Amino acid sequence: MALQTVVNKPLLKIEEVQYGTMILVDELQVSAAYIQFKTDWQMKMLLFDLLFAGVETTATTLKWGFLLVAINSQVQRRVQEELDRECLGDVVTLADRPRLPYTQATINILKSLLDI
Repeated sequence: MALQTVVNKPLLKIEEVQYGTMILVDELQVSAAYIQFKTDWQMKMLLFDLLFAGVETTATTLKWGFLLVAINSQVQRRVQEELDRECLGDVVTLADRPRLPYTQATINILKSLLDI
């Protein structure tokens, strides 16, 4: 199980942590030199909490985003036309992103409106 792999990983020292996670590590080190758990079960529960918190936020953002696009038929039509015109095949990939300025702008506006 992937979660067990994370639990079994050795804890990192501050020097080993990438810059992007330094803020989190600084906050965690306020109370302890290392993140310590009494059992692997506690670590698993924390990881599950983090995972499900991210899933819930993403799902809520998508629901509201779909609703806002659905009630604005002009935006919905323009996004669909751009996707049909610029994307080959049934799947939109990151490689298609530079050719989708209207879709990207719509996503950016939704992200700014839906600060969940």
